[in-house]
Amino acid sequence: MCFNTNLSQINKNILTFNDSGSIIQLKRVSTAKKTLSKICALLERKRFMKKETLIKLTKYLLDFMFFAGIVVTALMPITVKILCAVSKNLQEHYWGGVIVYFVLGVASVVILGELRRMFKTVINKDCFVRENVTSLDKMSKWSFFIVLMSVVRSIMYLTPAILVIIVVFTIAGLFSKVLSFVFEEAVGYKEENDFTI
Repeated sequence: MCFNTNLSQINKNILTFNDSGSIIQLKRVSTAKKTLSKICALLERKRFMKKETLIKLTKYLLDFMFFAGIVVTALMPITVKILCAVSKNLQEHYWGGVIVYFVLGVASVVILGELRRMFKTVINKDCFVRENVTSLDKMSKWSFFIVLMSVVRSIMYLTPAILVIIVVFTIAGLFSKVLSFVFEEAVGYKEENDFTI
């Protein structure tokens, strides 16, 4: 966002500029124009920094979730053993719970891996590529697999949390599938445009 300011011919000595509560007073028109261009550059750099910060934070969050997911999935038998102390239903279905939760953990880690792969294209500023279409399609299939495994788990015992998981991953699967169609069209337009030029 850049401010385009025309200076009055009558008052060439003072320009007051207010941005986020700060006031700048300038004494000469030439100084005002130079300062305005500096302010525009500063605002553009500030917007770019916010975008870059968000991208980095998201990348670190995805990395953390991916590696934490691997650790949690690997420790699933121990975790389910601890949860057995709380849930009588889980005690009755220990091995079934371990298998189902392990498979759900693997599926979640695969989805996070595909998200990380896609995010690399965001960092490289080349989002509309065939690999992202493939990643979105895989994410959709794994989301529906999680829904299926959650339905199987709900046969052992039903909780409100599993119903939320079923709804969330159904929406995520549908969203990923539709987004893969959108990306496929965008990649087609990009390739057509690249061949035209």
